[in-house]
Amino acid sequence: MSFFTFYVTVSPQAIVVAWILRHPANMQAVVGTTDPKRLGKMCEATSDMLTREEWYALYRWAGNVLL
Repeated sequence: MSFFTFYVTVSPQAIVVAWILRHPANMQAVVGTTDPKRLGKMCEATSDMLTREEWYALYRWAGNVLL
């Protein structure tokens, strides 16, 4: 799946949760919503949604610098 296709087919909430799940520190996502629709969108996320390249592209897009 290409980076562009990924953004078109998945909700922003799922992208955020997938980014956290793919973090090198093996973090867990803790969602703080009671809205069933929003929770459903977050549940679309899986740890293998993002490739390593996509994860780092989002990291750099957010203004971070790779050391």
